[in-house]
Amino acid sequence: MFDEHTRTVSYDACRGEPRANRRKGDANSGDCIDCGLCVQVCPVGIDIRDGLQAACIDCGACIDACDSVMKRVDRPAGLIRFTAEAELQGGGSRFLRPRLAGYGAVMLVAFSAVLYGFTDTTQLLIEIRRDRGALFTRLDEHTVCNNYRVKVEGFVEGQQLVDVSIAGDDQFELFGSGQIDLAENNASWLPYRICARDLKRPSAKVTFNFSAGSVAASKASTFLAHSL
Repeated sequence: MFDEHTRTVSYDACRGEPRANRRKGDANSGDCIDCGLCVQVCPVGIDIRDGLQAACIDCGACIDACDSVMKRVDRPAGLIRFTAEAELQGGGSRFLRPRLAGYGAVMLVAFSAVLYGFTDTTQLLIEIRRDRGALFTRLDEHTVCNNYRVKVEGFVEGQQLVDVSIAGDDQFELFGSGQIDLAENNASWLPYRICARDLKRPSAKVTFNFSAGSVAASKASTFLAHSL
């Protein structure tokens, strides 16, 4: 995520090198007097003068220590400072750039998704499972049935009775409780059976409809009439 325009704690090597003790320095020496105070105050024990390192936490302790030393030796502050690699190399640093705009867009989408998740709450949670036994049961030459297990959870205060029905053409018929009392059967698996007459297709889609006052939900499942 770093590039040459990212601002971070940096040592100005062009200004600080070559390092020299104050007493042994000459006109060619850099501003760094090699006191080592920047290393001593670093909470992770790195030497920022060796360049950017993964362990650096950008706390700025080395900046404060170095500025205090520069003040005592009558040299300009900022030998260690928050800056970008491009500025250290004599160029300019751009704040607005495509990479930053891309990161901002990703963060905006992620934040919007989280916000939507908190606001768009589920009022009825429906789960439907086909019976684990026989795929279908043939009652007679014209009628075939499928067994299901249905679980309904309500998340609205005062919500108690949920009506159950199926959508589809008239050849499907639902057997089971037409109304679920959430006070007794909230999050309980209940048995249901759907039967169809003269279904020519090997499989069909059936949709369970659930309603509790102004709250409604639906869940689709597969109805099998022949072996696939």
